[in-house]
Amino acid sequence: MDMNPGFIERYQILFEKDKSTKSFAPLAEAYRRMHLLKEAKEVCEIGLSHHPNFTSGLVAYAKVLIDLEKFEEAIKVLEKVTSQNPDNILAHNLLGSCYSHLKKHNLALKSFKMLLFLAPNHVGAQKQVKKLESLSAPDLHENSFKILDPNSLFEEITENNDESRSKEDQNKLNIERVLSLADAFSIRGDLDKAITTLKTAKEQLGDHPEIIKRLSVLDQQPPEVSINEERISSSKKINRLERALLHIDQNRRD
Repeated sequence: MDMNPGFIERYQILFEKDKSTKSFAPLAEAYRRMHLLKEAKEVCEIGLSHHPNFTSGLVAYAKVLIDLEKFEEAIKVLEKVTSQNPDNILAHNLLGSCYSHLKKHNLALKSFKMLLFLAPNHVGAQKQVKKLESLSAPDLHENSFKILDPNSLFEEITENNDESRSKEDQNKLNIERVLSLADAFSIRGDLDKAITTLKTAKEQLGDHPEIIKRLSVLDQQPPEVSINEERISSSKKINRLERALLHIDQNRRD
């Protein structure tokens, strides 16, 4: 962004004449870069009162909040951005940084992985994922990638005697494991296996929103309009999935 005085003055004049103008976003960014955070925050709040869904304004506001170390507030703003615009790379990057500052490693990892789906060559996200995987959700054992064929993921036969979890909790865990596996394949550049894993999971577990989101990105297709809320198609299919994923966990522990 051009930071010369003429640029800033031009946007100041526009904003003073009309508080409803969208020029508040570049003006706030200019103030932020000049470390005038109080002024930047005030400009954003006025502008967003007129344009509450303006993406550039929301991102500018989030960056100001981050500089003020108001990470929880910034997260709320950024989650609104990613909800409205799931392919906004900057928002996912900032969201991951906020979660990292708050030491919410699982959520940070999720944000940076989504960033990698959108921008596979993003070096910063690659470094963050590598770092966070050692701090958050358990990684899959290296042998899992050598042994596991996504086409037979749900055909593995392994006893699952874990009755301590409710069916809902177990299903949630199964989905998390499948998503982790698909993310890992994607990060490794094996997009075919990532897509196959997600499509198989979709058939077995139903149209979970996170599965649909990843497929829409990998297939470069718009998300399906209607998402089936039914999570389990049949107990037999779920049991097969649970046994397969338990096998992965056992490989990781060995």
